[in-house]
Amino acid sequence: MSKILKKIWNKIKSYWMWIVAGIVGLVAIISSFGSLFRKTSANKIQDKIDDNEKSIERVKGQTQEVKRQKREVKKELDDLKKEVKKTETKKKRPGRPKKSTSDAKKNIVNKTSRRKKKK
Repeated sequence: MSKILKKIWNKIKSYWMWIVAGIVGLVAIISSFGSLFRKTSANKIQDKIDDNEKSIERVKGQTQEVKRQKREVKKELDDLKKEVKKTETKKKRPGRPKKSTSDAKKNIVNKTSRRKKKK
């Protein structure tokens, strides 16, 4: 068995430079493919990050728009409440103004004089 190992060792000695070069070449090829995949995946990740930032900006704009609309609606609601209060106070007031007793007497006299004229 040692003779077989010596033969193998002698062949390895003569071709050691080629063996080392082949191993280094394989390592170089594997690392270059790995860096290509990492670059493409990094680009994909960066694109996703950019898309997320765009969607975040869009959502921020929408929230600002919602806040603006909310302020407008609150303002309109306050105006509507004021109008309701005004109409409620108008309903509570009597429809005709109060008359003094002298006005009432004049009115009665006018009505009786008109009745007498009709007859």
